[in-house]
Amino acid sequence: VIQVRGRDVMWVKERLINLAIARLPAHVTKVAWLDADILFTNPDWAKQTAALLDKWPLVQPQERVGRMERGQLTFAGRSRRSFACQLQRRPESAQLSSAAHGQPGVAWAARRKLIARHGVYDAAILAGGDELFAHAAGGGMNSRCARGIACAAVGHRPFLLQKAINVFLRIPWPRWLAEWYLARRQAPPVAAADEPFFAHYLRWARPFAAEVQGRIGCVPGMALHLWHGDPVNRQYGGRNAILKRHNFDPEVDLCANSAGLWEWASARPELHREVQAYFTSRREDG
Repeated sequence: VIQVRGRDVMWVKERLINLAIARLPAHVTKVAWLDADILFTNPDWAKQTAALLDKWPLVQPQERVGRMERGQLTFAGRSRRSFACQLQRRPESAQLSSAAHGQPGVAWAARRKLIARHGVYDAAILAGGDELFAHAAGGGMNSRCARGIACAAVGHRPFLLQKAINVFLRIPWPRWLAEWYLARRQAPPVAAADEPFFAHYLRWARPFAAEVQGRIGCVPGMALHLWHGDPVNRQYGGRNAILKRHNFDPEVDLCANSAGLWEWASARPELHREVQAYFTSRREDG
């Protein structure tokens, strides 16, 4: 058990993952990190994940994710493909929106050497780090989805237009057509690389993506995501406006305390207040 203490309210899951992996015994060569709110339907997921790590540098221990409803004891809803499963079906999916690229979170596993060299991206202080990690692993760090999380310019699309695009992206078009479409939208806006959060992310993502090269395996079975608050309260689509409004810069706004956890390094009380208020508004207990 590793125990650390922090002072400020922010999302530090990925920071904790990096701290924990760095403290593993030297003989450990494979590592998995799992959200605490999931159950696997495959009882052999751990052995199968370890075996796949002999072939792939990264593995998601599930091919589908199902979200349990409040009070539900048996899963009976619709499930979603994992990011790794979708990437194997459609290699271009790492460039697509969250509606088309599969579930990027809940559980990952990796060769310990890979994470020792790069870490997982840990400066997404309003969450979304698992999505940034997945996009980089699949080579999609310049995708509209990753740019949106890291507060880079993505351009405005009317709601109905975005819904139509999401439907279009789910269609298994011929590879040449998908590659043509993605080539037109791959380059980020000129100003994006100058935006500090996105620039910080790219400095981590580029060498990580170059090593992984989209080589991600997935294990058969489903991960069941247990209920802990209504998803609408997590504000997946709007929470990053807080960081964009304050021009969040991890290099300036964050520092590590004596335990290695992030704390605020900047005297920007309004940013700090809005971040804390966001987590209160999540209402994890309903």
